[in-house]
Amino acid sequence: MQHVFLILPSRSLIIESFASEIDLPDYIAFKTEQISHPDFDSGFDVLSDLRWAEFAFPPREVHKLVEFFKENVDLEAHRKGCLLTFEPMQTAYSMLFKKHTEGKGVSWKVCTTLMESLAWLNDPLTIEELEVTLAELKEQRERKI
Repeated sequence: MQHVFLILPSRSLIIESFASEIDLPDYIAFKTEQISHPDFDSGFDVLSDLRWAEFAFPPREVHKLVEFFKENVDLEAHRKGCLLTFEPMQTAYSMLFKKHTEGKGVSWKVCTTLMESLAWLNDPLTIEELEVTLAELKEQRERKI
């Protein structure tokens, strides 16, 4: 699995970095690991960097991700989520995910730039801090190969 995350409790923020193919069992295993981390809090904002990911399951199965969250995470906790995308297919999957979670406590936005992500999350990270953090997560992903 080439996906990693960083939990920043002082900023109430989780940063996820995905690479390679994402299939449903892989994604669920990743989220299960994250949820079981001692610093995890379902009230934290989330920035999911999907720019290097390729979805390996049919779009009609996106609802299964939402079902996983309903069973394992407090979806009513009020927080923001950002789905950072680069390619059209990443954006399409992200929009489907957003649609399936509408009306829940999480307000999702699909973003295409780091600045847009930070503006949406209202996080005190600077663009430079976020770039360094994402570069470190990328290195961590590459070491997992």
